[in-house]
Amino acid sequence: MTWTFLESALLVIASLHLIKAPYTKVEESFNLQAIHDIINYGVFDISKYDHLQFPGAVPRTFIGALIVSGCLKPFLWISSLWNGSDALPTQLETQLLARGVIALINCLSIIYLKEQYQALVDRESGAAEDDEGNKINTHVKNDFSFTSAGNWFLLFFMSSFHMMFYCSRPLPNFVVAFSLTNLALAMVLKGKYEWSIGILAFASVVFRLEIAALGVGITLCCIYFKKVSIFKAIRFGVMGLSLGISLSLFVDSYFWKNWGIPEIDSFIFNVVEGNSSNWGTESFFAYFNKYVPMLFLPPTALILNYAALKFAPTDLKIVAFASYFHILILSLQPHKEWRFIVYAVPSIMLLGSLSAAYLWENVKVENFMNALYLISLPATPLISFILSMLFLYISRMNYPGGDALFSFNNYIINHNVTDVTVHISVPPCMTGVSLFGELDYDRYAVTYDRTENIQSLTSLWKTFDYAILLESSMDSFQLDTAKDNEWEIIQTTQMFMGLNYTYINDLFFDEERNIPEIFRVAFTNRTIGPFFTDLVENSIVKSDIFYTYKRISKD
Repeated sequence: MTWTFLESALLVIASLHLIKAPYTKVEESFNLQAIHDIINYGVFDISKYDHLQFPGAVPRTFIGALIVSGCLKPFLWISSLWNGSDALPTQLETQLLARGVIALINCLSIIYLKEQYQALVDRESGAAEDDEGNKINTHVKNDFSFTSAGNWFLLFFMSSFHMMFYCSRPLPNFVVAFSLTNLALAMVLKGKYEWSIGILAFASVVFRLEIAALGVGITLCCIYFKKVSIFKAIRFGVMGLSLGISLSLFVDSYFWKNWGIPEIDSFIFNVVEGNSSNWGTESFFAYFNKYVPMLFLPPTALILNYAALKFAPTDLKIVAFASYFHILILSLQPHKEWRFIVYAVPSIMLLGSLSAAYLWENVKVENFMNALYLISLPATPLISFILSMLFLYISRMNYPGGDALFSFNNYIINHNVTDVTVHISVPPCMTGVSLFGELDYDRYAVTYDRTENIQSLTSLWKTFDYAILLESSMDSFQLDTAKDNEWEIIQTTQMFMGLNYTYINDLFFDEERNIPEIFRVAFTNRTIGPFFTDLVENSIVKSDIFYTYKRISKD
C-alpha cells in the first residue's frame, strides 16, 4: 500500500470541515459528553457522568466513546507537551481532537476500502502486481483498464458534503459504526465473506441495529452467488452477535447501572413500540426520491451505477446489491433520516467510480458525446466540492449555542468575572453547548446550569447571575419569577435564517445588468475575491436567536 496525494487530501478536507464547524448538536451529545467524562473522570468512578443526570430517551452504548477516548490519549499527551504550562481556559481543543480521532478512524476505513476495491478491479482486469512490480497471472475477465477506479472513489467521497461534514461528528452512526461497515465491505472485496458477516452482526448489536439490514443483504448475496455456505454464514453471524451481545451487556450495564443492551432497548422503544414516529414520518419512497439524491449532488455517481453493473466484478455486485437492499428494508420504517442509510453510500460510490474509470481510461474522444462524457467526469467532483464548501459556510452558522457559550466565556475572561452561575436553557444546549466548552472551574469558578425541570428551575432561579436563553425578553420566559427589570442583555447570537432573495434578484436579474457583465467587471478590476465575499455575505440572512442576560445588581 502506497500513501497517495488523494488520501492526504481526504484527511485535510475532513479536518477543514471539523475546524470550520467545531460545535455539535443534540444528536451528537451523548457520545461527546461520554468522551468528556471518560477523559476527565476515568472509568472507575462514574458518579459525575453526564448521562446519569441527562439519560436521554433511550440508552446508548459507551463502547464507541471508550474506543475514541483510548485513541485520543496519545494526542492529548502531545497537546500537553505543545501547550506546556499554559493551560487553555476551556477543553474545546480536546473536543476538536476527539472529533479528529473520529474523522481519522472513518477516513482510514475509507482508504482501506479503496485499497481493497482497487486490488479487486486490478485482479479482474489483469493489472494486479506483486511487491516487486511484476504482473500477477490472473484469470482476466475483460480487456478494459480500471487503474483509476480507486482515485475516482476517493474523489467522489471527499467532494461529498454529507460524508466530509459528518465523518468527524460524534453521531452514533459515525462513531466506529461507519468504519466497521466499511471494513465489512472491504472484507467482501477481499474475498473474506464470512468475516464480513461476522463484523456486521457485531456492529449491528453493539452500535446501530439498522446495520443488520446491510448484514442480511451481504449474507443473502453471498449465498446467492455461492461465495459462502448457509451453515458458515449462520455460524459467523452467530459468532458476531454473541461477541457483540456479551461485550455490550458487560460494558454498558456497568455504565448505565442497569442490566441491558442499549441497541436492543432502542429497537424496542423506537420500532416495536413505534416511538420513533414522534420525530416525524415519511413515505416508503422517501429514501429513494429524497435522501439518496440529496447525498449525491450532482448525481453522476448515482447515474453511473446502472452501467457499472454490466461489467462489475461479482464481489462488487454483492456489496452494491446489499447496500440497495439495506435502503429498501429501512424504507419500511416510517421515521427516516439520511444517516440511517449512510452505510450504503460508499458502495454506491464504488460502483459509480468503476464506470467513471471505464469512461476515463477506455472511451476515446471520437465524437461530441464522448467528449461531453469525459468533460463531465472531472467536473462532477469539482462541482460537488464547490457545493460542499457553500454548504459548509452555511452549516457552520447552525450551531448558535456553541457561539453563544464561546462569547459568554470571552466576556467572563475579559471582565475578570469569577464565582458566578450561568443558566443555559434547552435550545442553546441543543445547538452547540457541550461540557468541553465550559471554563476551567478551578481558575474561573463558573458554574454552568442546564436544569430543565420547571420546578427545580424555579427554586434555583435566584442563584443565577447570568442566563443564555432563546427568549428576547425575560417577561416572555417560562418562569413567573423571571422579570425584565432584574436583567439586562449583554450579548446576542445570530443564526442562519435563509437566503436574501431580494439582494440576489437585484444583483443578477436587474434589467440594466447581466451576469456575464457582472463577472467581467469583477475580473477586469481584479476585485473577484472581495466580489465573491460580498456576494456570499449579502446573500445570507442571519438574525438574533439567543440572548445572554446578566442579572442587574440590587442595592
